[in-house]
Amino acid sequence: MSSDTLSLASCAQATLFGVALLNGLTVLSSYDEEDVTCKARVSNAISMVVCLVSAIHYTHILSVGVCSKSYRSILYSDWLVTVPLLLVEFWLLLGLSTTTPLSSMLLFVVVVMSVGMIITGYRRMYAVSWACLVGMYTLYVLSGIAAQNTGLDCNDHDADGTPAHEYPASLVIFFFGMWLIYGAVELLDLTHMNRVRGFALLDVVCKAIFGFTIAWFV
Repeated sequence: MSSDTLSLASCAQATLFGVALLNGLTVLSSYDEEDVTCKARVSNAISMVVCLVSAIHYTHILSVGVCSKSYRSILYSDWLVTVPLLLVEFWLLLGLSTTTPLSSMLLFVVVVMSVGMIITGYRRMYAVSWACLVGMYTLYVLSGIAAQNTGLDCNDHDADGTPAHEYPASLVIFFFGMWLIYGAVELLDLTHMNRVRGFALLDVVCKAIFGFTIAWFV
């Protein structure tokens, strides 16, 4: 693996570990704050796990190095854990309720679609994988619009009646939209090194920076 790719992987690893630590400290420090909702703590806890799993992924790359075939296995194993967790996190941050049968069923559908996206992508069935990804994004955008809620669906409210610990829905849609670039990188006929670089940059944006904004806003 080239030196610039190793440097980028090292930066991604350090950034992901750092944000995982930040999210973990945010969860611990919030236990004494009565105005922090359970969903706020869960969002930070999920982000911590997502960043930690991805950081371990880069630790493996840096310690033993990976060829093209083994890298795909590690990459899709990472996604099999982190993508469903991120979908649940997006769901919480959009303020979507899980108390109604329709909302619960929709969340189940997108999680199943994410697993289908990963399995078909690993087997290089890119048309099916891409269709699942676009379908997931469309469902989330429509759900966010239907909810007419730009923040966490929490029971705590400020004095003016606005939800506490609000996370902008536009940021959720932006970070989810970055997933389409993941799909594009996988579809393009790139060299193995360029794919590693592309996914490292995307992981920093979609997992580390996303986790930082959760700690900041929530």
